[in-house]
Amino acid sequence: MWLNKIVKEICRRSSRERGFTLVETIVSIGIFTVVMTFSMTALMSVIDASGKAQAIKTAINNVGFAIDTISVALQSQQAVVGQNVKNLKCLGGATVTESCPGGTNQISFYRNISDSTGKRTDHYYFKFTADNSEDGSGYIEMCRLVNSLGDCSNSWVRLTPKSVKITAGGDRKLFYVFKNSTNPRARVIISISGYTEYKGKKSEFSLQTGVAKIGL
Repeated sequence: MWLNKIVKEICRRSSRERGFTLVETIVSIGIFTVVMTFSMTALMSVIDASGKAQAIKTAINNVGFAIDTISVALQSQQAVVGQNVKNLKCLGGATVTESCPGGTNQISFYRNISDSTGKRTDHYYFKFTADNSEDGSGYIEMCRLVNSLGDCSNSWVRLTPKSVKITAGGDRKLFYVFKNSTNPRARVIISISGYTEYKGKKSEFSLQTGVAKIGL
C-alpha cells in the first residue's frame, strides 16, 4: 500500500515539474547566441580601440624623444658661459642659408662647450631621411662630431624607430628657422608629422615645438 502511494507521488511530481520543450530550448539558444555575438563585437571593438590608442601613444613618445633631443641640442645654455649655439645653418637645398622660414629638412650648428672635462666644440647635424616607402615617408637621424668637421657617413644615429613613419615631403618640413638683421637670435620651429600603423590601419599624428633666442 505505502509503496503504491510513493510511486503515485513521484509520478505526480514528475508530470508537474517537467523540463524544457524542444522549441523552448531552441529559442533560448538563439537568444543566447545573439547576445554573445553583440557582446563579442563590442569587446573586439574595445580591444582594437585600446591597441590603436597604445600605438599612437608609443609613436608620440618616440617622436617626443626626438624633439627633446633636438631642442636640448639647440637650446642656448645661458647659465653656462661658452655653451651658446653658433653658426646655425639650413641645409638640404641648393644653397646654405642662415634663415629658412619656408622650411628645411636638415640643419646644422655647433656649440663651444666648456665644462669640468675641458673645452671642446660639438658639431650637430639633424635631418630627415626617406626610406623605401612608396609614400616617401622616412625617419629622423642625427650626427654629432666632437672637435671635428669630418664626414658623418658612419656617425648617423636614428632618432625615430621603424614603427614610426615621418612625413616630411612636399610642403611639410621638419625645421623652420627665422633670423634677420634686426633679430640676430634665431627662432626655430620643429614640426614633425607622420603616422604609425596598427593592424594595417594608419593613425596620424603631428607635434610641434619652438626654440627661441638661439645663438649670440
